[in-house]
Amino acid sequence: MRYRAAGFESPLPGPIAGTANSEFVQNPIASVSLQDFLDWEQRQTQRHELLHGRIIPFASTSFDHNHISDNVREALNRVLPSPCYAYGTDIIIETVSKTGESGLRADVVVTCSKEDAGRGRYLKHPRIVVEVRSPSNSGKAWDAKLLEYWNTSSIAQLVVIETDERGAESYCRDADGVWQPPISTIDSGVLVFPGAALEMTLDEVYRRTTLAI
Repeated sequence: MRYRAAGFESPLPGPIAGTANSEFVQNPIASVSLQDFLDWEQRQTQRHELLHGRIIPFASTSFDHNHISDNVREALNRVLPSPCYAYGTDIIIETVSKTGESGLRADVVVTCSKEDAGRGRYLKHPRIVVEVRSPSNSGKAWDAKLLEYWNTSSIAQLVVIETDERGAESYCRDADGVWQPPISTIDSGVLVFPGAALEMTLDEVYRRTTLAI
C-alpha cells in the first residue's frame, strides 16, 4: 500500500487536480462511486486507488518492495489450483466500506471465484491479501485500508510484510469467520498460507532484496 501523502483529508490530491481528466474536481467534496472511478482511471497515465469515496494517488515503490511482492505472488501461483490465482497491483479490489465506496490495490491478492476473470474490471471476491509495508506508507491511510480488508467477509487471510526488517504478521479468520490474533514471523521463520497449502520461509520472501541472507 503506497501513498504520496499521509492521510486522506483531500478527496482529490494535487496530482489529480492537475490532470486533463479532472471532472471530479468540479465537486471535490462529493463521494466518488467505484464505477465512476474505474471509468476515470482508464483515462489516467498514473494509477490511483479509491478509499472511502476519495481518490488517492498510488505511488511507485522500491526494488525491495517489488521483489517481496513478486516472490510471494509467484510462490502462490505455483501451488494454487484453478480457478484460484494471485494478482498484483494492476487489479482493483472492491472492499466493504461504511463511509463510501472503495477500490484498492494490494501488493498481492488471491481470488478463487470464476466471477473474477475475463473482462471484469475489478475483483469482487478477494480471499487472501498481502500488503508490503514501508516506512513511507504508514499512517491514517494505511490504517483505513487495513480496516477495509478487515471488514470484507470474503478475505480469510491478511498478511503484512515489512521492508525495513525481516518480519511479517498474518491474520486469519476461524471457521466462524472471526479474526484470530496475528501470528508473527521473524528472522528465518516460516510464513504460512493455510488457504493455499503454502509455507514460505522468510529467506524465500526476502529473496533478491537487501534483507536477503
